[in-house]
Amino acid sequence: MRKINVSKIIDEAKFNRYFLVIFFLLLLALIFDGYDMGIYGVTLPSIMKELNLNATQTGLLASAGMFGMMFGALIFGMLSDVIGRKKTIIIGIFMYSVFNGVVAFIHSASVFAVVRFIAGMGMGALTPVVISLLSEYTPRSRRTLLLTMVMVGIPLGQLISSLAGVAFLESLGWRVLYLATLVALIIVAFVVLHVPESMKFYVPRGETKAIKKYWPKPTLNLNKQTMMFTN
Repeated sequence: MRKINVSKIIDEAKFNRYFLVIFFLLLLALIFDGYDMGIYGVTLPSIMKELNLNATQTGLLASAGMFGMMFGALIFGMLSDVIGRKKTIIIGIFMYSVFNGVVAFIHSASVFAVVRFIAGMGMGALTPVVISLLSEYTPRSRRTLLLTMVMVGIPLGQLISSLAGVAFLESLGWRVLYLATLVALIIVAFVVLHVPESMKFYVPRGETKAIKKYWPKPTLNLNKQTMMFTN
């Protein structure tokens, strides 16, 4: 029986368009994640004025988002081992995009806190799972560089939220800046099409068809006499 170390093949692979697309889409996901993290601080003065909030209430709203991120990182980090990295990333993007978009229609501080908590879970879910999946799908020669670069997505997204506030907050209002988070839903479609699931998820389950679909070397013959394993 032929044995194939899937992790070793990816480690030693030449960096090409296949890996670049994965990196770019995961980077975009973190950029929008960073935007959603930063937009609360950018819009806070306008929210306080419109909803008539005091300092204690605004602190509680901020805490709701942070607690959501904490629980999201813990829960979805474990869930990704059950349902897969890719599905977890899709769920995370959907949660932070949709629920931050819902904030645009809120007129109550209590509802704001609940929605922001749920959005925070999506935001917290993304980073550890993205790092895990990218590390599995990056050749060893570029791994350190790309893992460092992908983490730039969070502060870059926060910078974009600040620039958006300067450009549009006064003219369009704070609600539009939250509606803009719905744009991240576009990424979901590309992730579904172009980002593979973790081989460490597929291989132990013997999902040969899925492995062939996302295999970085499509010409390699995988059959019943092939035993695959990962590091």
